[in-house]
Amino acid sequence: MSENKKPHNRIAELRKEKGLTLQQVADAIGVGNNTISRYETGKREPKLETWQKLANYFDVTVYYLQGYGLSIDQAKNKVISIIHNAYFEDTELTSAVDSYLRTISPKKKAIFPFDFYKDNETDYP
Repeated sequence: MSENKKPHNRIAELRKEKGLTLQQVADAIGVGNNTISRYETGKREPKLETWQKLANYFDVTVYYLQGYGLSIDQAKNKVISIIHNAYFEDTELTSAVDSYLRTISPKKKAIFPFDFYKDNETDYP
């Protein structure tokens, strides 16, 4: 029987990514730096209000900060990838999108997703 472990929170990861000290984060949310250290190591669990302060400070969701899900950038990239793959793998969708783009820009040449690619390129810039 497998045990569902709670993921490790991302406080330390975000703090280091932004080049911040424990003290800077502690001062920003109104706790001691030892408290932030304990949050990072999982020795202490923040209250919901503190999770929200930390999430606002790092500009992420509480859910992401707690170690779940994707960051906003990761989610955007995932959505772009799904749309990109669908456009190039589904000829019916490709035709519908191209037709729509022609309709909304009849006087100007519409820019189609294929226009962003150079010869033999497969990655969207």
